[in-house]
Amino acid sequence: MPSFETSITINAQPDKVWSVLTDFAAYKSWNPFFLDMGRLKYEEPSEGVRFLEIIRMPPGVPGIFPMEITKLMKDTTLEFTMPYDVLEPLIWDSHLFRLALTDEGGTVFTHVYDYSGICFRLAMCLPAMEGAVKDIHQRMNEELKHRVESH
Repeated sequence: MPSFETSITINAQPDKVWSVLTDFAAYKSWNPFFLDMGRLKYEEPSEGVRFLEIIRMPPGVPGIFPMEITKLMKDTTLEFTMPYDVLEPLIWDSHLFRLALTDEGGTVFTHVYDYSGICFRLAMCLPAMEGAVKDIHQRMNEELKHRVESH
């Protein structure tokens, strides 16, 4: 399965990064990739919760996808995945966020993106698509860092 990851070091403890990462109602004000996280704006995230995400796909077109929280470990791990019963084998993806405390008291934030299905494979064949997808994930990391460090 194709995958890539982006990471960034944030000058804050993991619990502070976690509180911004899981404040889904505020995503619209800072997140360049995840524009809306559906019902997660109104309820506490927990494993098994399904929601609709609205993302900004390159070249800026919104996409709406059903997702499910598949792993949640406070202050360390958040994963949401497209349920297999929805659109697979046409399209499937997963976002895994890991937070790790550094020796200096900061946080290494890592975003792992896995994808598969005919639609993703075709899209990633376009010359600039894979680079654009990686870029928007890295921009999200940078905006998260800025938001955490400025609050």
